Amino acid sequence: MKGDRFVRWLHCLALSTALTLMTTMSVAAGTWTDPAGDVTLPNADILSGSATVFEGRVDLRVQFSAHPFPSVATHVVSWCFDTDQDATTGDACGGSTFLGAERGFGIDSPRGLETCDLGLYGGSVPHLLEASEIWFDATSNTLRLVFPLSLISGDPTFNYAVTSVFGGSFGANEFAPDSPNFASPGGFFTSDVGELPPFGGTLLCAPRAIAIHIDIKPGSFPNTINPKSEGILRVAVLTTGDFDAATVDPGTIRFGALGASAAPVSSVLQDVDGDGDQDLVLKFNTPDTGIACGTTVAFLTASTLDGHALTGSDSIRTSGCP
Repeated sequence: MKGDRFVRWLHCLALSTALTLMTTMSVAAGTWTDPAGDVTLPNADILSGSATVFEGRVDLRVQFSAHPFPSVATHVVSWCFDTDQDATTGDACGGSTFLGAERGFGIDSPRGLETCDLGLYGGSVPHLLEASEIWFDATSNTLRLVFPLSLISGDPTFNYAVTSVFGGSFGANEFAPDSPNFASPGGFFTSDVGELPPFGGTLLCAPRAIAIHIDIKPGSFPNTINPKSEGILRVAVLTTGDFDAATVDPGTIRFGALGASAAPVSSVLQDVDGDGDQDLVLKFNTPDTGIACGTTVAFLTASTLDGHALTGSDSIRTSGCP
């Protein structure tokens, strides 16, 4: 009898371990769920979500119990990203539970989502709204954002957490996971890399700026920069099948790290990637770019000769730092 009980105990232990691993895997990648009704306001109550990276674009989704962003109250939905999957680096979202985040942003819509009157909180992802597609599925109350991966990371695999802060909730705000902590197992979700799942919603807001491809230090990767350098940094705006770099107005170009706005010291059209078309090659004084130790992304904004806004970004790695 004792032997039978021991065998049954081993079976239970094995089943419990398997279920634990399944739970961990569901939290670690792909689509995740959050308990219904764990906050009192259905507009703020998150039910599920995902983050999928496909062909250089990030697809973020969050499903709510009721329509988010009602015009009668303030509602901010935020994402924090631990892009290097190292909880000891990064404080973009502040607070002890979010330490480890290199990027973060929140959006709200004071006059209702369908108006596309969106606000952006958190400055670590500049040009997000200009470069984003905003979708909404009214049948499932699912919000969807699609934007270039380069705005937040050079790596398609990252950890993240979501918050839903609702005006008038008296602190009863939603967190997914319920106890976010980038240093704790189960305290974050992980992006999925692969085909985008279908979405039955409507495109509400098209990108207000054309997303362009830029190449920092063309011909090299990773793009290593010494912030202490007094030299010149080359950046190329690439011509693609959808965009002609010759249409960029050089006088509108600004480049640099977050908060920096360096103008080019020179510009010339030449084929830097060997594909037979003319790219726009720019030179910047490195100190003007604001790139400092630890900077991982640099941004370029500009306009075309006929006034269309442009935005692009590329990953960098800093060297010569303590």
